[in-house]
Amino acid sequence: MNKIINTTIAMGALLFWGCISPSEPSGVKVENMITLETVGYCRDLDLNDSLLVGAADQNGYVVYSIEFASDGSFSYDEMYGTDPEDHEGEEFQGGEVQIASRYNYFLLMDQADALYYVNFTDVDSVGLIPSPGSDNRDYVRGFSLDEADNENLLLFTLNRAEDGNSTFISSSSIPYVYSDETDKVELYWRPEFDRINGLNQDAENLYLGDSLLVVGNSQLGVSLFRQNSDGSLNDSTFAVYNISGGYEVQTVMTQDGVVFAGLSNDGGCHIAQINSSGGIDFETQIAEGYTVNGIHLKSGILALACGSDGLLLYEWNGFDSSSPAAEVGRLDSDYAYNVKVFDEKNIFAATRAGVQLFQIGD
Repeated sequence: MNKIINTTIAMGALLFWGCISPSEPSGVKVENMITLETVGYCRDLDLNDSLLVGAADQNGYVVYSIEFASDGSFSYDEMYGTDPEDHEGEEFQGGEVQIASRYNYFLLMDQADALYYVNFTDVDSVGLIPSPGSDNRDYVRGFSLDEADNENLLLFTLNRAEDGNSTFISSSSIPYVYSDETDKVELYWRPEFDRINGLNQDAENLYLGDSLLVVGNSQLGVSLFRQNSDGSLNDSTFAVYNISGGYEVQTVMTQDGVVFAGLSNDGGCHIAQINSSGGIDFETQIAEGYTVNGIHLKSGILALACGSDGLLLYEWNGFDSSSPAAEVGRLDSDYAYNVKVFDEKNIFAATRAGVQLFQIGD
C-alpha cells in the first residue's frame, strides 16, 4: 500500500508554558501532528533527509520515503511494511534500528536476539550479521556503529551471555562488499570478535560518540570505554559511576563529553560532564517524576521519550550556562519508546501508535 500524504497546518494547539511535571504538564505550540502507521508497536526509529525506518515489534520493520517541502509541509510514501503480505515468512520482532551513513542500508535488531541488515534497494530481503553468539540465539541487547573506515564497518554490540548471568560488549570489523550495479552491500564474512566481559545481566543499551562508548549498566549505573586509535575498544574501563536513588539506567547517549542517562521509576535524566581522567566535573538531573526510555539531542533541542507521559523538550545550553537544560515543554504523544529531533521545528517519536511527527510552531 503506497500513499503520499501532504500535510498542511491542520491542527493548532497552544498549551500553557510552565514547569514540566507529571501532574501539571506543559507544552509547546503544535501546529500539526501526523501518525505514520507501523501496525506493531514502534519501538525505535531512524531517519535521514529522505528515508525513515521504524522498528515495529511483531511487525518487523516499516520503511517510508519522506520529504519536507520548502514551506515546511511534510509528505511520506510507504515503501514497505504495513501490508501483511510484506512480512510473509518473517519472524522478526523489530526492537532497534539505525540507518547507515555509508552505503544504502540499515541495521535492525530483533529484540534480544540477532542483528540483521537490509538494503533499501531490496527492502523485503534481510541478511544476518555475524555474531559472537550461537547461530540461533545471539541475545543482542543493543548496538552502535563506527563508519569512519571506508572499507570496514566497525560494529559494537551488547550481548547477554548464554548463561544469562552477565552481559558483554562484542566488537568486530566487518568488510564492506558493495555492488555498483545493484546498489547493495553485503556483510557476510564472519570476522574475529573482541570481547569485554563483566557487565550487569540487565544492561540493555549502549551508545558510541566522540570515541567514547557508553553503556547503560542497569542498577550498576553507567560504564564508559574509550576507543583506541584503530577504532577498537580499550578493554580497561575509562569511567564508571552510580546514580543515587536506586534507579536503573535504561538508555544512554553522549555528546561533547557529556553523558545523558535515562532512568527508570520516575528518576528522570541524569547528565554528567566527564573529564579527561574519567571523573565527573559537573552533573545535574532533570525530568524527575518521569521515566525516560529514549534520548536525542540535535539543533540545541534535548528530547526525552517518557512512555505514557509523552515527550519532554529542553533547550540544551551546556554546563557553561547557569541553566544547562532549560525547560521548553511537553508533547502529548502516544506511549513513547524513543524520540528523534529532525530539526527545531520537527520532532519524531517512536510510539505504540506508530511513528508520530510533531511540527512545532513559533
